[in-house]
Amino acid sequence: MYAKTLFLVDGDATIGGLAGGFTDLDALEARDVDLERISVPALSLPLDRIAEMGREHEASLVVVGVSNPAALFDSGLTGRAALPDHPLLYLGVNAHTGSLLPVPRRILRHVLAPGDFSVRSGCLASCLVRVARRGVRIVTLMHVPDAGLSSECSYSSAREMGRVDADWVEQLKKMLFSAGVDEVRFISPMGGLPEFGHLNPDVSLVLVGATCSAEIAHAYVVAAGRMFAHHDDVPALMLTAESCLVGERALGAA
Repeated sequence: MYAKTLFLVDGDATIGGLAGGFTDLDALEARDVDLERISVPALSLPLDRIAEMGREHEASLVVVGVSNPAALFDSGLTGRAALPDHPLLYLGVNAHTGSLLPVPRRILRHVLAPGDFSVRSGCLASCLVRVARRGVRIVTLMHVPDAGLSSECSYSSAREMGRVDADWVEQLKKMLFSAGVDEVRFISPMGGLPEFGHLNPDVSLVLVGATCSAEIAHAYVVAAGRMFAHHDDVPALMLTAESCLVGERALGAA
């Protein structure tokens, strides 16, 4: 699925966490992996440096190892941090003490995809379907209206999906079922804001498109810190590429 992967990890990554990371990457068919150990916390790397390292390794996927999800608060994650032409994956690399060997394909257990599901969300849909083909069992689509488009709308109209959005969601559901997904859920949080407060512990991957709002990233960060504090597994976070064209060439037909 990915021709080349750059996996950035720091000194706080554990053996069990790395094993789990490689297991997750294998499930996504990211098997040609360059492991790059860095001397600073991986989350502290500026995005331009991450992009530069990705180009140096000719990577089609860049993975940032998250050894402490609480540090996401200081990472400046905005939800628009995706590299221009490649997806960016934040993946946990710190297994809890006493954890068993990682479960194969665990990252494909339940994918949550928040977005506005407008005609501008084609990259997210394309990436979601390709990931689904790897064996995803459950997909939850969470509708979050684009804050920029709805900022001048009334509360009721801002919450209501347009006809194009509704039609696109139905088409996306059909594509996901054709890809082999067993169950597709759809939720539309009250007020149009993402609600990770009740994030299902079974969610294993949050997939976010380039059109997402900063509220999505902030809500994920808050939920990740809370789950880590309770020793729950924190779902991985993938930000799709800004452009589908290079991504399509890198990913190929899956």
